[in-house]
Formats: sequence, structure tokens, C-alpha cells
Amino acid sequence: MSFQPVSFSPSGSVADLSAGLGPALAGLQNGLAQGARSLQGLDLPPSGSGDLEAQMAQARKQASTALAEPAAFMAITPFQHGIGTRKGEYAYLTPAQALATLASRFEDAQVTSDGDNTELALVVMLVATVSHAAMAQALEGFNKVYPIPQLEQVCRRAKALSTLETDKFTIPKGPGFPAWGQMAPQKNATGQAVAKALGGMLAAGEGAGMGATSPGDMLAAFAQKQTQKLQEKAADLQALADSMTGGNDAWVGFSIHAPGPYLFRYLGKLPIPFDEASKCTSLLCWFGKPDQVAFYRESFGLCRRTLTNAACLTCLGENAACPF
Repeated sequence: MSFQPVSFSPSGSVADLSAGLGPALAGLQNGLAQGARSLQGLDLPPSGSGDLEAQMAQARKQASTALAEPAAFMAITPFQHGIGTRKGEYAYLTPAQALATLASRFEDAQVTSDGDNTELALVVMLVATVSHAAMAQALEGFNKVYPIPQLEQVCRRAKALSTLETDKFTIPKGPGFPAWGQMAPQKNATGQAVAKALGGMLAAGEGAGMGATSPGDMLAAFAQKQTQKLQEKAADLQALADSMTGGNDAWVGFSIHAPGPYLFRYLGKLPIPFDEASKCTSLLCWFGKPDQVAFYRESFGLCRRTLTNAACLTCLGENAACPF
């Protein structure tokens, strides 16, 4: 077993969940549209609420399994105190140092298990580069797809260090005087009184306008609003799935399932795909039960392997990209 390139892809669990919800939401939209067309006679829209309620309950359960379970998480970066090597303002961390630090911290992981034979899962990702400029570029691409606060901080620090020697000679431009500012009418008593009186008058007029709206028009507007909201949520989920794609040569990772003690010992035997020249390294680790880390494994496009199985449990048939 070895590291493999990380390539972002939408989580399979979330994609299956979205595909399953599509027909149910389409049926709801059709029901709202039919009801809206018949509201002038105040006929009720087709119900179908029993089937929809059952489908939503099942989808909620699947979402809770895929997304709601937290996993133990650790980020190891060059800029943490006591990690790696310091040279003045600069900080360095090799892949071997990052993995050694991770192995030394497993005993403190807050993971619920039923004993030594409980199957646990580990997802590890390395971002290894040879300079702070390349590190900032690799982390910036990763954070665009999957922003993590710890990596965003490291990215900003690496960017600053990549231009530190030239920034020392840059003289910042000071502001001119007198300076421009901002002022709103509500900043003084007169403006506040005018805004209050105008707001009361507008509220009274809007209330009168709503009172003159027929019940049929109000219910039709509600149906249209709910349909539009469902369409927007579906479009947001699809746009998010489309955005979760991409890769970088500096991103590598692996995922493995095994009982806890074996998992810890096996970590030190992994061959590292980078040498000591990749001295600007960050490491991310998710640790917990298989269901807790499945979202990260699927999102990073990593294969799933156990110590007791010789074959990859993710890739069916021949897959040239699979390292197993």
C-alpha cells in the first residue's frame, strides 16, 4: 500500500442522496404547480404528502450518517510551535517529520471504540512542495475546493514568506489628509426621526396592500415561492458538486481500515512519495469509524483498503490509478 494522488470529486454518498431526492422534489414541484393553477376555485393541490414524508425521512437518515458524524481531525503544519525546523522567520517541515508527528499523536485522539478489535479508519492527506511559494499555490488551489481554516492560515503565512525578502524594501503609501469618510442620514437625530416616520408610513401602506390581495393570489404566490426555493437549493447542490473537482501533483493521500493497534503500527511503514527536498509540507488527518471518514475519503478520490484484504475495496476491475 502507498500514497496515491488526490483528485477532488463529489462524495458518492452525497451524490446518491441528491439523486434519490430528485424525483421526490420534482413531484412536490408538480403538485405545487397544479395546486397554484386551481387556486382560483380554492381546490386543494394533490397531496402525496405520505410518500414525500417517508422519502424525506429516509434521506434525512442517510444525510445524518454521511455528514453529521464528526471525526477526529488533526492538521500538522510547519508553523506550529515545536513542529519541523525554524530558520529565522522561515519554517520547514518534511513529509517524514509530518508522518512521525502524526504517529506520536494517535494516543490522544478522541475516538469512541468498543475495544482493540474495533475497525477504525484513517484518511491522511499530504501537501508537499519545495518552497513556500509553491506551498501557497498548492494550498490556495485546495482551499478553493475544500476550505479548511488551518490551511487558509498556512496559505496566508506561506504567501507572506514567499515575498518577504522583497517586501522589506517596499515603502507603503500613506493616506492623504483630510481623509474621506462615510455618513448616513440616520447618524443624527433628525435623520433618524425622518427614517422612523417614513418607515411607519410605508409599513401601513404595505399592510393595506396585502389586505387587498385575494386569498387565491396569496396562495399562488406562496406556491411559486416554494417552487423557486426548491429549484435554487437543487441548483446550489449541483453547483457545489461541479466545483468539487480538480487535482494537483503536490496533493497525495491514502485511506485504510484496520483495528486501532495495527493501524498505528502500519503508519510508520508507509513509503513516502517525496524526498527531503519537499521541505514545505502540511498534513491533514481524519480518524474515526469508517462511516465518520467516508465523506473525506470519497471527496478526495481515495481508494479504501483494509490490512486483511489484498484487493482495493473501492475500484472494481482494473484501475491504473489505484495503487493497490
